[in-house]
Parts: sequence; structure tokens; C-alpha cells
Amino acid sequence: MTSKINCNSEEILQQHLFSIAPAVLSHALDLDSSAISRIRSGERGLKFSEFAKIIHLPSNTYPDGLSIAGGNEMHVSRDELLALVALSKKFLNTIKPEEM
Repeated sequence: MTSKINCNSEEILQQHLFSIAPAVLSHALDLDSSAISRIRSGERGLKFSEFAKIIHLPSNTYPDGLSIAGGNEMHVSRDELLALVALSKKFLNTIKPEEM
């Protein structure tokens, strides 16, 4: 699984932001390239609506975008879940096909 228990959210957000092409950000946020440059340099902050759009954009670092989980929650991808189900079926023999 790709979740970290102790993660630096600021670092993750910066990695995500910097690995999205400026042209993609410009289009998604409907901003000119100078505004994108100011955001990336920290000179201009993000509005909440802009932040919400950026989180879901795919990036080189996070191809599926980012998602927010509650304090004690974690997200598991569909592929990871299917792998866990397959392992359970194979080794524990506790899940019947009709229960899926």
C-alpha cells in the first residue's frame, strides 16, 4: 500500500504541485503563466477552490492525483484491494466467489 503513517503533508503537496506541468496548472486553474509561477514560488497562495482542483490533477509523482483521508483512515487503490482479495481467497480460503 502506498500510505505512510507519518507523512509530511506539506512535502507531499509540494512534490505534487511541482510535478504538474505549468501549462496543465494554467489550464486547470484558468490562470496565466505568471500567476502559476507565483504560486509555485510561494509568492501567491492558493484559494480553496484552486487547492481542491490541484489535489485531483494527475502528476508525475502521483499519477492518480491525491486524495484526503481522515485522521485514522487510509485509502487503498482498487488494484491493491483486488490483490488482497485474491491473496485471501488463495491462502485463507475464506471468501467465496458469490460473496464478492
